[in-house]
Amino acid sequence: MPDGERVEVRTKAPMRWAPYVGAAVDFASWAFLSPAERLSAIRADDDRRTFIEAEISRTNRFTSIVAGRPLEVGTQGLGFRR
Repeated sequence: MPDGERVEVRTKAPMRWAPYVGAAVDFASWAFLSPAERLSAIRADDDRRTFIEAEISRTNRFTSIVAGRPLEVGTQGLGFRR
């Protein structure tokens, strides 16, 4: 725990410790990957992130057209000016 407390928790019923159990399971999944598998996972995450950002951008452009408002150009070019 953040304060150094040690707690034993069942993964099937983590109760209030669920966020910590989830983080530990995610870390364990990553830790047991080979270096090649880690690189592949990173690339897959990057591909998903790129796809999602492109979809958000397309949705924002469409919304801007439908609303008749110009796109707000921000750090990522997402959103439209109100």
